Amino acid sequence: MATSDSGSPPTEAPVRNVVIFDVDEGGFATARRADLGRWLRRALDETLTDAGRTLADRNLAQVLKEETERAEMGNAGTYEGAPIAGFAVRTKITQADFSQEFNPAYTNFAGFDVSAECEYASCVKVTVDVYTVPELERVKDFRNQASGSKSEEVDTESDCREMDPRMLRRTSRDAMAGLRESLQNYFASPGHVLAAYDWNGPMRQGSCRLMISEDNHAPLFTGT
Repeated sequence: MATSDSGSPPTEAPVRNVVIFDVDEGGFATARRADLGRWLRRALDETLTDAGRTLADRNLAQVLKEETERAEMGNAGTYEGAPIAGFAVRTKITQADFSQEFNPAYTNFAGFDVSAECEYASCVKVTVDVYTVPELERVKDFRNQASGSKSEEVDTESDCREMDPRMLRRTSRDAMAGLRESLQNYFASPGHVLAAYDWNGPMRQGSCRLMISEDNHAPLFTGT
């Protein structure tokens, strides 16, 4: 589930532009070996693009990232360059675990031989922080985690894999997929009015508007 501080996304240009920093892999060797940062960055790019946002030039991200880190440290960092975006997004991997367990072959109570196997487990946790530009104020944070497991038959314990990069990548994408709806709801462009209806009656007076998002997804009904 996503958690947040407070604040709502602005709605004026250049807010449609978003700067996405390269994913911080948190110093985890497993994340580095599985190249999780690149996989998460790709998933985040797709999520925000589908929400109708324009991704700012990646070459500008490093300067903005340094200023954001200064702001986080309490040194009053601020972005003073040309207006390039309304938001900056920083993603960090806070856990990237992979474990294995060897189960030797045995004969069960019914007399059947059970092959040796290795059991694998993975867990990835991610946080996505949203900052306003140029203030570099953190206004929203999203958190999620995902886990995975599988087993395979082996001959000996030495046949167990030290790590399975593909399994970790799938787990990382599952963690980001769990945030997809929350992120898109936050960054979604405002809808436009398709039609309006008024009603009057002895008990109530008001109006109802039929709205639909810019990408023609499901309509929303709002009333007063």
